[in-house]
Formats: sequence, structure tokens, C-alpha cells
Amino acid sequence: MATTTHSKDSVAELVQLGVRLLKPNDPDSKEEVRVELRVNSAPLEINERETYSVSLMKLTLSLDVSGFAIEPGSKHGEPTRPPEIVKTETVITESSRTGGAGAKGGLTLGVAEQSLNIQGEASGSVTNKESVSTTKEERHILVMAKGNDTWDVCEPPWAENKRLNSKYLNDDPLCLVTRQDRANLRTVDLVAYARQRDLCFDPTHNKLFGGLLTPKDKLLGIVLAKAISYDQPYNGIVSLSHVVIDVED
Repeated sequence: MATTTHSKDSVAELVQLGVRLLKPNDPDSKEEVRVELRVNSAPLEINERETYSVSLMKLTLSLDVSGFAIEPGSKHGEPTRPPEIVKTETVITESSRTGGAGAKGGLTLGVAEQSLNIQGEASGSVTNKESVSTTKEERHILVMAKGNDTWDVCEPPWAENKRLNSKYLNDDPLCLVTRQDRANLRTVDLVAYARQRDLCFDPTHNKLFGGLLTPKDKLLGIVLAKAISYDQPYNGIVSLSHVVIDVED
């Protein structure tokens, strides 16, 4: 099997995307679409006076295959909800006792001129306290399969820093594919893109004003997003990396 790979990056330091098609020795086995993905912040120089650092809050991978069919149930990061959900709750009961317990009363016996007086007194209280302790476990899939053959890459919602800054796929199988009979063209096409709202631009230097500028203006964000997108016309989505594998039988 001969393959030819074509790739294009808008900012190479921001998203590094690698794709390969692995065919097992067993001819009856499915082929694997393996992906390597690294996302980091990267410098963006608009001109000699303005420089920004660009980073991502979320990235989307979009897969398109021709001459192949994606094997059902083979996608990376595709959890299946169980038919039954069980909630576990632990109840802890605490009891505390103060004082004592008893009775109060008196008894007088008289014989001739002598008498016998017996008295007793006791008091007490019992206090019961009940507290409920619930153990909750949260999980997050960093690269989660979505509809239309896409995957979302994002940090968990409880993370202090939600910007993508790590290697998220290490030559991992993104999915399995099977060859379709009598296909004239076989390609594997993978695009990594982000929406404008998920791009973060931090100014690092601005010589024009002699200091740092904070890009709060929405228009400035659009201008910066356009600067790193190779899509024309610009539609609010920034394509960051694109890999195409042509397969020759």
C-alpha cells in the first residue's frame, strides 16, 4: 500500500498534527487512522511593532474519508452511557450522650415516733446527630468524539488553567476504517480547527504605544484570527492544521 501525505499549517508552533494509516498484517483486520496531536501557545507577529501570544481554549478535529467507511464503535473517546445509573450515598450517624438517666421520687415510713425518708434524683439527656457524606467522582475525556465525525479537545471544566498546552494524542488510533469496494479514490482527510471565541491573544509587545495592549475589542480579535487563518473567505472558524493522505492500491 503506497500513501502520499500532504499537510498545511497556519501556525506550526500552535498545533502540530500528524496522521498515518496503519494496515495490519492480517488482511481481514481493519485499518487504523493514527493521530499525533500537540497543542501549545505560540508567538504571533502581526508586524514589526506588534507581537502576541496565541493559545486555544478548545480545538476540534474533523475527519473526512473517501473510499473508506468508519467502523462503528471504533472511535477514540466515545463513551457509552450505561442503561442503568446508580447513585451511591454513604450515611454516617453520630450519637452523643450527656448526663445520666434515672428518676426522682420520695418515700416516708413512720413507725411510732421514728420515720425513714428515702429520696433520689437523677436526670439526663440523649442527643443524636446524623450527617450525610456523599462521594462524587467526576471524569473528563480530553479528546471526545462528537457527531459528524468530529472530536473536541478541551481541558476539564474544573481545571484552573483551561488553555490547551500538552500532547493530547500520541500516535493513538482515532478510529478504524474498512475499504469500500470499487472505490476510484481513497483519501483520509483530517483538519484541526478552532472557533474564534476559543482563541486567546495575549499581547507581548507593542512598540507603537510603548507598552502592552490588552485586546478587549472584538474587532481586534477578528483581525488577529484572520491573520492566522488560511481559509478564504473568513467565516469565524480558523483552520490551524490540515493533513491529507492519498492511498494508492
